[in-house]
Amino acid sequence: MSCVRQLISLMGCWSLAWGGMVVAETGDWRDLFNGSDLQGWHGDPTYWRVEAGVLVGEVTPDTLLSRNSWLIYEQEEFSDFELWVEFRVSPEGNSGVGYRCDRLPDFPFSVRGPQADIDGAGQWMGNCYEENGRRFLALRGTRTEIAPGALPTLLERWASEEEMLAAVDLAGWNSLRVVARGNHLRQELNGELMCEVIDRDAVYGNRSGVIGVQVHIGPPMKIEYRSLRLRKLPPDAAARWSEESGTAVRLPLEDFTNPTTLRHLRESAPNG
Repeated sequence: MSCVRQLISLMGCWSLAWGGMVVAETGDWRDLFNGSDLQGWHGDPTYWRVEAGVLVGEVTPDTLLSRNSWLIYEQEEFSDFELWVEFRVSPEGNSGVGYRCDRLPDFPFSVRGPQADIDGAGQWMGNCYEENGRRFLALRGTRTEIAPGALPTLLERWASEEEMLAAVDLAGWNSLRVVARGNHLRQELNGELMCEVIDRDAVYGNRSGVIGVQVHIGPPMKIEYRSLRLRKLPPDAAARWSEESGTAVRLPLEDFTNPTTLRHLRESAPNG
């Protein structure tokens, strides 16, 4: 266990160093949430409000959902960026921070795209999951690569899902960092690298899109966000997308189901 934790620590240090290399090149930080109201955001007011400077998403026994509902930042779409979020989730809560997401025209509060998973039980916390798309892209403690139209390939597992959960305070506030540059996605919680995705699928993978936060189907829940800050990054020439050749055999999105992608990632991972 001590060796694993040392490796996690080294990965975290490498992550911060990687972030440090881009600091001099970044734009100014901007607050996506003003702490006062939902200005700039679009969502169902049944589920979203601002309370004492905190953005609150809540599902009650009287407002249970049949479909996940998103609060979407609609002022701008983002491609390459660093995003910092502070959140707290109830024990029954299931949420996520979506980024580079497409809005679904047939459903006003729905998106398709990657998200940093958040849940109060710690089952999904820290995973990279593509809502309404290719489902699980990486589990916490792993680095994956995705070929066009294919399930993710595991490149590295440095800790088990259970070991990675030790970095998270399930009862309190946590800090989430997301870095998206080209086809590289990186997610950290409280300074620990949770997962990394190298997405080489230029058809299914989103190059840019909206930021959003989620309330989930299931039991009553509460998610709180007290900070959402973003700064743009310059494109990374080393993280280029692979253009579709036109000859790849492509799985339809309907074939990317939760059981399929979850089983695939866990069975391909040592100690998974």
